[in-house]
Amino acid sequence: MRTAVGRGIREVARGVGLFLCLGALGAIWLLPSVRRRRARRAAHCRQCARNGRIAAVVIPCCAVLLLAGAAVRAQAAAVPLTPCNVHVYANGAAVPEPEVQLDVDPTWDVSRRVVLAGVSGLALAGGRVAGMDECQSSQPILFWRPPATSAGGSVIGETFLAWDTVANGGRASERNGFGISREDIYLRFGPNIAVDRAELEALAGHESVHVDQAATLTSIGGPLTMPLLYSVDNAFFPLERNHFERAAGLDAGGYTEPPDGGPDPQWSAVAAIVVLLVLLGFRRLRWLSRVAAQGGAGAATHEPGRCPRHSRGWFRPR
Repeated sequence: MRTAVGRGIREVARGVGLFLCLGALGAIWLLPSVRRRRARRAAHCRQCARNGRIAAVVIPCCAVLLLAGAAVRAQAAAVPLTPCNVHVYANGAAVPEPEVQLDVDPTWDVSRRVVLAGVSGLALAGGRVAGMDECQSSQPILFWRPPATSAGGSVIGETFLAWDTVANGGRASERNGFGISREDIYLRFGPNIAVDRAELEALAGHESVHVDQAATLTSIGGPLTMPLLYSVDNAFFPLERNHFERAAGLDAGGYTEPPDGGPDPQWSAVAAIVVLLVLLGFRRLRWLSRVAAQGGAGAATHEPGRCPRHSRGWFRPR
């Protein structure tokens, strides 16, 4: 009984770890047919067995890291961050501006925050280590402290990272503080990317769509799915041509409409993607060369102690 309970706990922990790291696609690893096939391969192939041992370490470590990030995000929710765009005066008084209101279904808003909690918390932790300030608007925001002013940024999970700083420190009012005629000077706490209320609300809506995109893709394939797909798309459709940015609204995100929606490949990025794909698919390419040279027999031939995919040698096994 105790052994069965322990086995059940391990299976649940494995399932949770796979979901955290690989999203719904992680369930494929739990299918009985897939597990039997992996066990057969590991029994006859040293490389498959080694890969299984590596996965058994990497996936739990990634899951623990994401859970740690979720704890940081929960702490930020339990002890709310300083609201963004608060007017902080020299005497310490803080007067917040009205909150930015987004048209997001409350149930979906909670769901996407939960799905992205791990990545969002890791972003918050990284910003704290880097010495960035943080505030809470419709989402957590990280920014460099004044006199640095941000000209843009990126969403990491739910957290907006205002990384793109203005070289000269920004507008004079941002360098010296914001003030109204005959009123005390105050600091407007936050990255201050937008210049007016309408632009601020439009930008918040744009970033909210990115949060939707990240939550959906993370649920399907894990936290790396959004950045990978975005980077690949950006290599062929950069900046305002990027399909993720177009879906979130170009004008709201501060982009200008391109003369056409066609590709504009960034060849250095494309080359890097090709090299990465070749490295990742090297063994598969080697196996395909044996299939091309020997037909069906080449698909099944292998070295002793190795499966066909991990056997060495081009056009025929060693």
